[in-house]
Amino acid sequence: MGKQIYFLVEGETEKLLVNCLYLGRIVKVNLWNLKNDKLSPIFRQISNDSKVFVVCDTDRLDEACVNNFIANFHALKRHIGKGNIFLFQQNNNLEDELIYCSSNIKSIKELRLAFNNATGVEQLKKNFIKETNILAKLNSIGFDHTQLWTRKGCNKLHPLQDFMSSPQKHHRFILRPEFNK
Repeated sequence: MGKQIYFLVEGETEKLLVNCLYLGRIVKVNLWNLKNDKLSPIFRQISNDSKVFVVCDTDRLDEACVNNFIANFHALKRHIGKGNIFLFQQNNNLEDELIYCSSNIKSIKELRLAFNNATGVEQLKKNFIKETNILAKLNSIGFDHTQLWTRKGCNKLHPLQDFMSSPQKHHRFILRPEFNK
């Protein structure tokens, strides 16, 4: 596949995780809060025949943010084409996804303990980012990348249902070779 691959992620923790697991360029952008007229810099980065995977949290969804996200998603779709954009939803956030994908972790408390006894979610994120070998750490908690972003989507994003996907459906061309066995 000759098309460029892009991941649009909301935060540094998602950026690190995506970079460890998948091939492609990563753009950190919050489509929930970004005004539609501010998408031009992103359009300049992403050619109109690229494949774009949008990774989003679904833990804080007020109506204005949902409407903004949907409008931004549709603007990106118009730029790159309907068949080139996919939505990977986190239920509710990355911490919940890590728990869901990890056989050795069953609660946020256990996840915080696994990341150097983090005292809260913000400390957990900092420790996640500072981790020198994130893949080894993920392996130690029984992380299964094939489960990542595979659960049913959020009802509030129902208008984007046709674009909801998971990395498993695209693994042949986005998964790093060391995981593609």
